[in-house]
Amino acid sequence: MRKSVLKKNDQFETENRAYKTNADVSASFTSKFDNLDFINDGLADPTFRWTDFESPSKSDWVQFDFKKPNKVNTAYLYFYSDKAGVQPGL
Repeated sequence: MRKSVLKKNDQFETENRAYKTNADVSASFTSKFDNLDFINDGLADPTFRWTDFESPSKSDWVQFDFKKPNKVNTAYLYFYSDKAGVQPGL
């Protein structure tokens, strides 16, 4: 079972504004082992992740396009390492 990591007053917060507003998410590269959709699900589960593993580029990016102005109060970024080929960028 996948659990939300967004909390509000010690209760799990299920709202994910980027997902709810149908923000388009794009990336310069997505590993064939991962899925870009998982970057915008509000969950931190290493089984369901996005990485740029095996990218030919020295740096990659992720972008959210909200299509209209949106106020973002909080953003969570979780880094993943498998202690082998997938390492957080510096």
